[in-house]
Amino acid sequence: MQVGVKALIQNDQEQYLLLQRAEKLADGTGIKWDIPGGRIKDGESTTDGLAREILEETGLLLLPKPILLQVQDIFVGSQLHVVRLTYRVDATGQLKLSEQHTDWQWALIDDALGSNIDPFTRETLELVNLRPAS
Repeated sequence: MQVGVKALIQNDQEQYLLLQRAEKLADGTGIKWDIPGGRIKDGESTTDGLAREILEETGLLLLPKPILLQVQDIFVGSQLHVVRLTYRVDATGQLKLSEQHTDWQWALIDDALGSNIDPFTRETLELVNLRPAS
């Protein structure tokens, strides 16, 4: 079992940062839009792993107080179980993509849901879409 962390980053126009994967998913499906994140390392806290992944993938710095939105179980065949923690976060800095992604966009939830997005990201956005605005 592994733990993954993901960041749902929102700008002041209520758009969310989506990243386009450079490679196909492990299940062989096409390249999809996703949100920043990845697996935490041994001995790393979830918050430290989240900050590292955001910085590595986007060049942005995590601001304090990420809010846990969702916990998902991802089973890759019978060999791998990933527990994915998705946080609503604030970040700052200049966006600069890593080699893991080929493009980025800011999208409203409805636009994101209408695009070719990762199914676990879709589930999170659908959940956020049902919540009243804060």
